[in-house]
Amino acid sequence: MGAYHESLPRAVPAASLGNPTVLPPAPPKAGGVSLREGPGGRGNQGEERLQAIFAKAKAPSLTPHDKAVLEEGRLWTLYGPEPTKGEGFPPFMAGQDRVAFTSQDLVLKLSEQPQQQELTYASLLPGIAAPVFWVEDVEVVLHDDKGGEQRLPMTLLCQTPVVKAADVMEQRGATFSFKFLCHVGCVLTWLWTQNLHLLDLGESNMGMETSSTAEPYPALRYFDLLSWRRQAKPDAKWHGYHKLAQKMCPMHANWIRTVCSEVTQDAPKVFRRLASECQGYVDRLNQAGVMVEGELSPRQIFLNRG
Repeated sequence: MGAYHESLPRAVPAASLGNPTVLPPAPPKAGGVSLREGPGGRGNQGEERLQAIFAKAKAPSLTPHDKAVLEEGRLWTLYGPEPTKGEGFPPFMAGQDRVAFTSQDLVLKLSEQPQQQELTYASLLPGIAAPVFWVEDVEVVLHDDKGGEQRLPMTLLCQTPVVKAADVMEQRGATFSFKFLCHVGCVLTWLWTQNLHLLDLGESNMGMETSSTAEPYPALRYFDLLSWRRQAKPDAKWHGYHKLAQKMCPMHANWIRTVCSEVTQDAPKVFRRLASECQGYVDRLNQAGVMVEGELSPRQIFLNRG
């Protein structure tokens, strides 16, 4: 079935300030894997299913916590509520496109939709996107209590986990949140210059590199880029970003919104105004390739890519 996409550069975490580079797990072998789910998602069959997923990722064996999760039949979805105890594998309904499994230092996402874009953008945006190691085609076989089965061709993505930025901002207060969000605004401004129409920029998708959350200036990591699209004249409404600013630093949210409203007219000016409020993030902005000598970088990531 799907082979490892060797035509694209491997996405590895951008070297954090003071942190060594992390090597990605070995890619899965071509040929895919069938993942079988027993009735109710519990017991040995459920454990064999998740073991098969982690075997593809070359991850260590299940932790006691993972085994307890399997015994209770609980799985997490990226969209929609967590299944009730005993429900087992959640249905793939409209608006609930991906199921994510987390174990130790990996996030594995199953989807009925292609996920290649996430791998591509992660390789193009180190320092902004959560690193993605590989995407592979798999087949999931679901069995019901009456002996029936459903075969689903799906894709499996392996990604580095992150911490939700909102959780850290809530703990560290409005002043920290304002500076962090100004630095995010600088990143979004540069992404706009790449002709990217950006959706899902708020609480549900904005993360921080796990190892950086205790640092004065944590590293931004967006972890779901499937809604981002190249567009000739993208807007810059960024609804989720502004909603999060209103929640985390309400005294400054209107200022952020007013400044960002000028992105489509004068992006370099917006970048300078936002950067002036988050000087501590200069190294992060340079590291991500969005700032050069204190100004908005002219770098184009899609140059010669069609």
